[in-house]
Amino acid sequence: MIAYARTLALLVVLTLVGCSKMSIRSATPHETAHPEWTYAGEHGPQHWAEDFPECGMTGQSPVDIRDAEPADLPPLEFTYAGVDGRIRDTGHAVQVDSEGGTLLIGEAVHVLLQLHFHVPSEHTIEGEHFDAVIHLVHLDPDSQIAVVGVPISVGDENSYVEDVLDEMDKPVASREEVELEDILPEDLTYYSYLGSLTTPPCSRGVQWYMLANPIEASRTQIDRLATHYRGNVRPVQALDGRTITRSR
Repeated sequence: MIAYARTLALLVVLTLVGCSKMSIRSATPHETAHPEWTYAGEHGPQHWAEDFPECGMTGQSPVDIRDAEPADLPPLEFTYAGVDGRIRDTGHAVQVDSEGGTLLIGEAVHVLLQLHFHVPSEHTIEGEHFDAVIHLVHLDPDSQIAVVGVPISVGDENSYVEDVLDEMDKPVASREEVELEDILPEDLTYYSYLGSLTTPPCSRGVQWYMLANPIEASRTQIDRLATHYRGNVRPVQALDGRTITRSR
């Protein structure tokens, strides 16, 4: 258990990049991590492999999702009741570090590590980006990473996004309770494939579960997210013969 906790803590430091309640508390805004890579310029994605060799290997993420094969895949079962979290600015994304919460996929239990935002989405479907995305990063007892991508489209205001944005603007720590239903659509149909982290060190062997249906956030909220980070997006990578499946 101690080794598992240490693995979780290490992955948080690395910033990989129901109706339950999730508590969140803010940290100092604009906390910087990983200054050695960026999303543009001489340290941008085209140069990541110079310092992080795995970024230049096959089997990378994100990808363009198309021609997915229907399959009888297990449902995604989320249990985030009583989860405590800490909001911070990693230098690359708005992130909430988690201290609990689980995702059950078949018989495999994954612990929620953190969630973070990209504007726009990194994965595309048929070549099209969503306005934003939440990545829910999980780890199982064997240190296997599972990431659930929750796309966001412009629509009604989202109370979870609003809480995160408000907390980012506060100078002192505080707490909020957030409904999990605000970060997950009712229809949890998903695409699945084996890929990598989308940020350095681009570690492979990450199981991706990209939801097919978006949640909504207002244009104002997405624009506010973009004031923190706009374009924190790695370009889509070659599929390299991998198969993408879609749950029925």
